[in-house]
Amino acid sequence: TIEKGVFSRNLALTRQIKGTLCYIEALYQDNFEESILLSNKAANGYYPKRVQDVSNGIFEGIINYLSIKNYQK
Repeated sequence: TIEKGVFSRNLALTRQIKGTLCYIEALYQDNFEESILLSNKAANGYYPKRVQDVSNGIFEGIINYLSIKNYQK
């Protein structure tokens, strides 16, 4: 596409999606520092706090992107 930061790729994972898709790869576990962060559980003990931090960042990024795109129309 002509959009900055938007790529069209023929990924098997995304072929069946008929609408808009936001495909994000995060939390590479082959990074030593990241693997330490991923081992620290959140206060509730169910998942690593790092997962929540990254998912909140992704959510905020998508909201910001959509806000900018809607503002420019």
